[in-house]
Amino acid sequence: MALVPACGVPVPFQIIMKRTPKRDFVFIDETGDPGNDFSNGGSIYFAVGCLQMTDLSLEQLHKHLFAMGYFSGRFRELKSSRLSRLQKDQIEDIAKWLCAETDISITVVLIDKSRYCGPYFGLEGRVYNPLHLRNFLTRQLLEHHFKDRGLITAECELVFDRAMAESAEENLKAYLRGNFLLPSFSSIVQCDSRYVVGLQFADAIVHIVKEYVFGSRGDVDGRLLSCVRVVDVSDPRAPQVVKT
Repeated sequence: MALVPACGVPVPFQIIMKRTPKRDFVFIDETGDPGNDFSNGGSIYFAVGCLQMTDLSLEQLHKHLFAMGYFSGRFRELKSSRLSRLQKDQIEDIAKWLCAETDISITVVLIDKSRYCGPYFGLEGRVYNPLHLRNFLTRQLLEHHFKDRGLITAECELVFDRAMAESAEENLKAYLRGNFLLPSFSSIVQCDSRYVVGLQFADAIVHIVKEYVFGSRGDVDGRLLSCVRVVDVSDPRAPQVVKT
């Protein structure tokens, strides 16, 4: 809510305006790589996460990240690969506040490649295509996220970090739009994360969750996990909720 200034009018008579959200955004990013050969330096894990928010909660995210940059003197792109320990702590605090005080919700799905027994991993004798695995896990992510959640507004924009060729983008759009378990997305777009704060925050969240699940952040209190739905889909037929 915001108070409209009214000179000379007593506070009880000032007009209170309640803003309503106009659009949902779902920002999606990933950590690790979708390759199936993890014996020569490839990551043992692959995780994809999404942040659902409205235009109003996106404003709140902008404010908090601007304050974080202002007080640290760092206004570069928020990149998970160069986050300090302090920045990760601050991001956890921001995420927990936003989930408690706004309409933001967060889901992360992940696989341990050494245990993965789902499709699109070359186990069926087919030629392996990492794009197919990425698309499959993106669908798994959205299905788990919207399993008991809906859209807050009548319009929803699905936003990916720019990493796909045009043909791959069209393939993903057709794959997701044909799924009756998902809401109808008004648009599915790719953007450069350098100018999209929602993607930067999604990147940081997925990276921090990965560190918790795979053990490199075990000495922190785990406050982020209390507000993120984390699902292990190493066996897609029997997904395991890590944290709710």
